[in-house]
Amino acid sequence: MTISAGTYARQLSLPGFGVAAQQRLAESTVLIAGIGGLGGATATYLAAAGVGRLVLFHPGRLERPDLNRQTLMTPSGLGQLRVDCAAEALHRHYPNVAVVAVPEPITADRTPPFLVQSDVVVDARHNFPERLLLNRLCVELEVPMVEAAMNGAEGQVSVVRPGQTACLACRYGDGDPGWEPLGFSVLGAVSGMVGCLAAIEAIKVVTGWGDPLEDQLLTFDLEHMIFQTLRTTRDPSCPVCAGSRPTPATRTAPAAAEPVGTSAATTKTPTMRPLERQMRQSVLTLTVAATAGLLLVGCGASSATSRSSTSSRTTGSRSARVSGTINVFAAASLKQAFTTLVAQFEAAHPGTKVVFNFGPSSGLATQITQGAPADVFASASTKNMGQVVTAGQAVSPKKFASNVMEIAVPPKNPANVTTLSDLAKSAVKVALCQVAVPCGVTAEKVFSNAKLTVTPVTQEVDVKAVLTKVTLGEVDAGVVYVTDVRAAGSTVKGIQIPTFLNASTLYPIATLTRAPNKATATAFTDYVLSPAGASVLSAAGFAKP
Repeated sequence: MTISAGTYARQLSLPGFGVAAQQRLAESTVLIAGIGGLGGATATYLAAAGVGRLVLFHPGRLERPDLNRQTLMTPSGLGQLRVDCAAEALHRHYPNVAVVAVPEPITADRTPPFLVQSDVVVDARHNFPERLLLNRLCVELEVPMVEAAMNGAEGQVSVVRPGQTACLACRYGDGDPGWEPLGFSVLGAVSGMVGCLAAIEAIKVVTGWGDPLEDQLLTFDLEHMIFQTLRTTRDPSCPVCAGSRPTPATRTAPAAAEPVGTSAATTKTPTMRPLERQMRQSVLTLTVAATAGLLLVGCGASSATSRSSTSSRTTGSRSARVSGTINVFAAASLKQAFTTLVAQFEAAHPGTKVVFNFGPSSGLATQITQGAPADVFASASTKNMGQVVTAGQAVSPKKFASNVMEIAVPPKNPANVTTLSDLAKSAVKVALCQVAVPCGVTAEKVFSNAKLTVTPVTQEVDVKAVLTKVTLGEVDAGVVYVTDVRAAGSTVKGIQIPTFLNASTLYPIATLTRAPNKATATAFTDYVLSPAGASVLSAAGFAKP
């Protein structure tokens, strides 16, 4: 497929996107299972974005009730195969996109040959058997899958990365036999919105641009405009991605790609909306999350977790009587140090539990300002902390550490990188953090100090992703924090950057003003700032602010 700079000019100007991402789209194949209201919207925007090849799976013929949401269909197509109608419409509007129409359901014998040719799969089917089968096939064939579903005015989207993230079976087990795949209500705009979100996630997976919803479940209630994000984790006993059947545990039931009828489970509490019930169940079953594969990250529903009303503070002793769970949003570069630190904190304060959400500081700040129920924010950027303060979510953050940059190379250093200037050589493949996140900003300061122009072959969401590229040998070098090189141990080799060229970043921390468990959050913040916390940070390679 030929790339037209004029056609894609507006998306080519997106920060971090560019010609390389557009080329990856043009060379990609995306399989969409289900081409109804949801899958049709996904196909439309993937074609508009410049995906080279679409493979559409959908059995059945077009009926009049389909027309309120399936925008690729027209009344003239009534009685015809829906997948053929969709393919014709896509070809008419986007003639450069190759479209393969398969008028079949997902099956174990016929679908795999198409899957192995695909870069990503979008699951938009309306029934559990096909969804779970497609999940199993994608896991076996190691094909990433965007899971998109809706029910009434509610929807959810997530990304399954085989071998790395929770798969569909981790979250939902064998599904819900009570779901009825037909005879449902739907507002067409809802399926269209879910389909658009699925297209965005597929674009992220193909291009490497942005932050895919990996091990995250985005859920939303469009009737009341409530958006929530749940953290998911792999079930170590998942029968699909871990090879053994898990111990039965409470699981939330997913919505279907096309809306489904009310199940028996739904009728038990008719006054509670399905999404609200799902959220509350996720909170109430937090203690079995390790088995069920579901952890709460951004849920606004009320929690059954015990919260302390104590306002006392701690400086590293056992004297402060605090309890309950807190959610700590922390920069990815703090993972090793904070994992060690929290073990000490919980030992000093029996009855407390710290749940972490590690990620890019910029993304964490956005989640907090949008209402994610975090208790503490530890940022790798004073700028990102400033966003939270400006939004009224934090007051008087305190700096607790600083960090500098270092070059990370594979142990055998195949490109023979010895100095910072080597990174500017065209033959050296370099990975950097995206410029929107602190490690990317700090690396740019280093290059500016050295008056170097470094063109990375990839820009990752955080330092952990950059290190992964280095350890896998996909790049010759990466610029990360010195603490991350130390944490990586023998998997990478560190090359110091001269002090006069280096740049540092400051780490501020704050208890959030709307912290659900402010007493324990304050105790944790104080512990980080205490001599005990400073000792852990120093051992990890952090310097004083």
